Amino acid sequence: NKSWRRAGIGIVETNIDFGEADGQAKVYRIASGRAVPIHTHTGAEVTLVLSGGFTDETGSYGPGDIAIQEAGSEHKPVADDDGECIVLAVNEGEIKLTGPIGRVLGLLAN
Repeated sequence: NKSWRRAGIGIVETNIDFGEADGQAKVYRIASGRAVPIHTHTGAEVTLVLSGGFTDETGSYGPGDIAIQEAGSEHKPVADDDGECIVLAVNEGEIKLTGPIGRVLGLLAN
């Protein structure tokens, strides 16, 4: 039984435990038409679409598609309007919010 936690408006996530492996893996459920806040990565990210679909600056992705973000790249995935998008995302590093929300959270963390 996975524990889902809110990761934004219309977004929930759960961790996948790989034990001692470097990086992190999460499954995200993104509500129809919802955007993930714009963010960048300190390492590469590989995202596999399990169901539904999303579009970001690099293209549109559907079930079975893999999107790769290089370290330092910035993107804002938006779930398709026709239903929930579920993805498995594996990250070598950290995710950093870069838009207005990220700037506010960064100020609060200092």
